[in-house]
Amino acid sequence: MSFYFACRLAYRQLFYERSKTLTALFGVMFACVLVFMQLGFRDSLFRSAANLPRNLKGDLFVMHNQTNAIWQGQPFEKTYLARLYGHPNVASFSPVLLSSGKWKNPLTKEIATILIIGINPKDSVISGLEQSPSVGLLNMRNTLIFDALSKPEFGPVSDLLDKNGLLDVEINEVHARAIGTFQMGASFAATGNGIVSHSTFYNLFPSTSKTIAHIGVLTVKKGADIVQTQKELTQLQSPMIRILRYEELIEHEENYWRKRTSIGFTFGMGVAIGLIVGMVIVYQILFTDVKNRIAEYATLRAMGYSQRYLSYVVISSSLWLAILGFIPGVLAARGLYYLTESVTKLPMLLPLHTIFSVWCLIFTMCAVSGLLAVRQLKSTDPAGLF
Repeated sequence: MSFYFACRLAYRQLFYERSKTLTALFGVMFACVLVFMQLGFRDSLFRSAANLPRNLKGDLFVMHNQTNAIWQGQPFEKTYLARLYGHPNVASFSPVLLSSGKWKNPLTKEIATILIIGINPKDSVISGLEQSPSVGLLNMRNTLIFDALSKPEFGPVSDLLDKNGLLDVEINEVHARAIGTFQMGASFAATGNGIVSHSTFYNLFPSTSKTIAHIGVLTVKKGADIVQTQKELTQLQSPMIRILRYEELIEHEENYWRKRTSIGFTFGMGVAIGLIVGMVIVYQILFTDVKNRIAEYATLRAMGYSQRYLSYVVISSSLWLAILGFIPGVLAARGLYYLTESVTKLPMLLPLHTIFSVWCLIFTMCAVSGLLAVRQLKSTDPAGLF
């Protein structure tokens, strides 16, 4: 009950001097937005980095054991896939080729790097691609399906295709023709994507051996145990080959950015700095408020209120700031997420678990600020009033 009355008193104190309260709320809101943006960029990086594996259709995926990330995958011989096809549970296999090419913007003639994905048009290995009427035309020489979610530096390809139906483009100084679009999305590794047939891939990258693949997509027969099939194929295959399930493939790609690069640590530092800045602002506001009201607190002590009650008042003030600053912080972060996603074409999601995590961080930040400000109450000696 004493904490309830302390909360009421803290609320009235905060709104007695609204200018100082607004300053503190802006501090909490700033820390909240900064933490949300750092976590949003980090999650966007991890999610976009796995755009390609997330859009692959298959049960098991084969790659070279030295492949750290798919976009820079090490090639392996297609004969390994043929051997795996001999297993009774494997229904089909399809090799996928990957390489970065130089795309010339059809309007500005500027060069941008695009990730070219070589597939067999007869095999449905890319999610959603089977619905595109242009897939069958990929067997034509030097044709390409362009990722509509690529960044703007590639030019208004989607608009030109909607207008003209076809678009002449140039990749690696080779003339090609865009015949349709699909949707995958840009990533930190590739700002644009294009899908071609194997024959077109060899024309665009003539130094590529026709006996290699960068990813192998396997489908398992209906009713077969995928996990057991994976174990059996791994035992039969060369140690230089890695066989992963769908969820393992995505985890493998995200772990490259999370553990093998400094990006995860960088965003973590951004979160820590945001919390420290917010904590300093809240602490300074609470410390100044306690210092200016020291006579009032001493009077409460003289009236019989305990030191614990006064501590409750200060801590309640910090928690009120956490609550009142967090709500507009979430709304501001959501608006910035939308703006960032529209400009960068990167997925900026705001799931409930992220909101809850940030709330816990902001709550802890304000609680620590309140506990630090409580130390100023040690000077609330009633005798100091006289």
